[in-house]
Amino acid sequence: LKTIVGALIQSVKKLSDVMILTVFCLAVFALIGLQL
Repeated sequence: LKTIVGALIQSVKKLSDVMILTVFCLAVFALIGLQL
């Protein structure tokens, strides 16, 4: 059970990193689009 929980936590951390990067990129593109 501990290994499953650990794997879940690790995957969630990786997913949150990807989500933050995606949101950041979208925000940058939105700002560039507004500037044009």
